[in-house]
Amino acid sequence: MIMTIRRISIAFVALLFATISFGQVKSVDERIGEAMNGSNWAELRSLYLSDGKNLQTPFLKPLSKFFISQFYNNRTALSSMAKKFWRSIKKN
Repeated sequence: MIMTIRRISIAFVALLFATISFGQVKSVDERIGEAMNGSNWAELRSLYLSDGKNLQTPFLKPLSKFFISQFYNNRTALSSMAKKFWRSIKKN
């Protein structure tokens, strides 16, 4: 009887720890935001290239593109983004 209670208790504690550890998975938006805040441009680029299409926050996509283009000195992408920005302003 005591062994059964002990086994149930151990299984419950193991299940509790597993639930807690899997419940703390961060979204793509959170990981990209942390990379931006920490100025970790290599991680930002890696996250954006692998999971950029799954972003939920609308402004993170162009902001990520800007930071990646700026850090990796991609002037073509920066000028393209600037042109799109000015066209959108002129329409409004």
